[in-house]
Amino acid sequence: MKKLLLLSLFLLAAVGVNAQLSIKPGSFGGYSDNDRVAGDDMGHRNMTAQMIDWPMNADGDDNLALLIVNFENMAPEDISQVQASLSGGAIVAKTEDRKMENGTVNRWYFIPEGSNMDVTFTHPRFGNTRLPGVNFDIHKIYYVTVVNATTVPVVINTEPAGAFVNFDGRSVGYSPATIPDVTMGMHRVEIIPTDTKMTQGVRPHDIMVTVDNAAFNYPILKKRTISLQPNPANAHLTVMHNGKLLGEGDETIILKDAEYGNYTVTGTYKEAMLTRTIEVNDDTDDVITINVIGSRAISFTATQNNREVNADVAINGVTVGTTPMTRVLDYGKYNVTMSSMGYSKSTTLRVNKNTNDCRLNLPTRRSAGWNPFRTGYKEREWGLAFNYIRRYFSLKQGGRSHKYDWVGNEGEASAFQVGIAYQPYFVAGQGLNTGVYFQITPQHLDDNWDVTDLAFFIPLQYQFRLPLSRDFSIAVNAGMAMTIGVHNELSERNSDTESGDKIDVGYGHNSEYNTYFPDAFDYSLLFGVAVQFKALQIEGKYSLGLKNHEVMLQDQTCTYKSGFMGIGLSLLF
Repeated sequence: MKKLLLLSLFLLAAVGVNAQLSIKPGSFGGYSDNDRVAGDDMGHRNMTAQMIDWPMNADGDDNLALLIVNFENMAPEDISQVQASLSGGAIVAKTEDRKMENGTVNRWYFIPEGSNMDVTFTHPRFGNTRLPGVNFDIHKIYYVTVVNATTVPVVINTEPAGAFVNFDGRSVGYSPATIPDVTMGMHRVEIIPTDTKMTQGVRPHDIMVTVDNAAFNYPILKKRTISLQPNPANAHLTVMHNGKLLGEGDETIILKDAEYGNYTVTGTYKEAMLTRTIEVNDDTDDVITINVIGSRAISFTATQNNREVNADVAINGVTVGTTPMTRVLDYGKYNVTMSSMGYSKSTTLRVNKNTNDCRLNLPTRRSAGWNPFRTGYKEREWGLAFNYIRRYFSLKQGGRSHKYDWVGNEGEASAFQVGIAYQPYFVAGQGLNTGVYFQITPQHLDDNWDVTDLAFFIPLQYQFRLPLSRDFSIAVNAGMAMTIGVHNELSERNSDTESGDKIDVGYGHNSEYNTYFPDAFDYSLLFGVAVQFKALQIEGKYSLGLKNHEVMLQDQTCTYKSGFMGIGLSLLF
């Protein structure tokens, strides 16, 4: 297929040829005797005609002239095929190709002297052109330029296709790319891969374009050497790639300069046979072990009290799932343990061609002895939490209490807590409920001013959790909490601009603005109940302040303590 593709590309290039030779207008001329026109290799203008080694003509003398022909749009191998014929029966005495210092090639024709002579230049593929009526004097040097108007379409292909192609410094798209109307000679090509994981680029380089050389193919798949090592060591391996056999034997097979891609490895050992696909890329190990052993799909089930139960399955100490389940295992010996509701049983499983299942009967579960702490409760310690609370300060005087909000109005204020919950679970329901929350209390002071209190809320509670199943539990908690105020701001509302002055009044008494607020630091007792289902937990909270905020009191026989009731929602992990 590859050869057929290249042949098609070549035919495409050949069909695009439009042959035509012509004399470049105004290019014919001659050098005078004093011109320093040639050198040993015609690359230096440092010799006169007298220093040229003139050959002999058919008459046995050197009564010749030299016609130097330069060529445009023609490859060196095509230049060497251009023949010159003369009118009047004259014969070219000698023809030479000379390479110039700049890399171009011109052709020397030693022509007998004569007047009004026609010179016809002929190429077997590009046709001919004629230089008419030229006078050639003895030992004179003349020059002319022959132009080839032929162009060909150049095809740049890569294996695999899809690489980015630059041709003579310009983008021509993705391979396979066809560049029409390309002249003969040297051109510059660069290949840039689009998939750098599997392929590599080709640095800018020169190519010679001719009619017969217009299709260029670049294998750009990366390569590396890998070793395929059978297990057992005498297992038989066969390696195939793109339908071709690359290696076969009963020992380690080394793939030298393996192209990136997929390889099919078939291993046989006694009655076992395995076929595996290996992808060779940057991440492939240098040495790959091919475990040539059989495998079976094993069904795992557990029973208890004469009925099937969902039990955790551990194979060689690693939990792999819950019954009923099916897992493919290689031939061999395994230690299997199944556990449910605190009961477990282990066995040795031998997998061979006759093994189909693994079924264990767990110890009988006594109904009177059900233990909620053996339900296999799934512990989730960390979480994101959001709490809504109704916050207040209780002024107690003479045995009577009145509730005030953050700014001193009667009633309660809404506040919000967002943070990270941490609920480590220890043993038999014992644990903690703590975390760090950011608390915000926004309030209206009056028609012109708003107040915003920002604080950190940190609880630390003992928690008792009662698991009712693997994913459902209830909990109660009690302990302490701290509130640390960080910013308390008055902001003025302006009906015209929706903005106004902002004043940081802080906490306690601010003598500059004559404002009174509770202290920044507060501590309290905290109680709560929670219900958790899988990752979602709903919790009710009640806080009873312990600190007396005396700054808010005129009568020191009174107390002014914080409190709140709220509800929280947590997403636990």
